[in-house]
Amino acid sequence: VNRYNGIDLPGALCTILILEDLPSGLCDVDELTEMYLAESDLIAQRIAQRIEQGAGRGVRGASDHCVVLFVGFRLTDWIKRKANRRFFSGAFTAQLQIGDAICENLDSRLLNKSFLQMQIGNYFMRKSSLG
Repeated sequence: VNRYNGIDLPGALCTILILEDLPSGLCDVDELTEMYLAESDLIAQRIAQRIEQGAGRGVRGASDHCVVLFVGFRLTDWIKRKANRRFFSGAFTAQLQIGDAICENLDSRLLNKSFLQMQIGNYFMRKSSLG
């Protein structure tokens, strides 16, 4: 699914969520606005809101758990920029900081995409079997 709006994945329906590339406008007017105001705070707020909403689709309540993977240079670069982080909520910023700390401590072999996918899959298979 390439749009974040209107998707609700509660409970065990989503334990791994992959967000790929920057979210874009939902209609021609949004796309034109984003094109002409690309570096504005207004567009940065919209992008941050869409990213946060997208990441939140897999966790709807206290009992839900989900790993969110951000994929694509434009998305990861946008999220890494300190100027953009100020548009996220405090809770989401804290989650991003935890993810930053985890990434800083990853063994270089974990950066291999297939190895990382296998490890994530193994983790959730173990978690599911424990109930």
